[in-house]
Amino acid sequence: MKDPYRTLYFWAGFNNWQRDKWKYNMKQKNNVFYIGTDDDHITIMENTSGFHHSHNDNGKHIQEKQHLTQTTLLQIKNHVNFNKKFYTESDKIIAALEYIINHPIAK
Repeated sequence: MKDPYRTLYFWAGFNNWQRDKWKYNMKQKNNVFYIGTDDDHITIMENTSGFHHSHNDNGKHIQEKQHLTQTTLLQIKNHVNFNKKFYTESDKIIAALEYIINHPIAK
């Protein structure tokens, strides 16, 4: 289990996160976390570093390349914030990441 998935996995478990349902712009399904919406989200997978961006373009599902260098939630948030024009739901993605970053399991 690699970060950032590991961080999300333990955070979700600690907070009794319900799988397969969107809550606060995040959904966990199988071994994947989606942050954003069904139409525009980042995907964080269990055994892969970083994340990739997926979105719908006139009904066609587009999956972007894997960003391997962003391995923390803060790095991912900063990447999305810097590249807002590429993320239709950037505000929702950033809000979800900021909430998790600001509410860690233990301080």
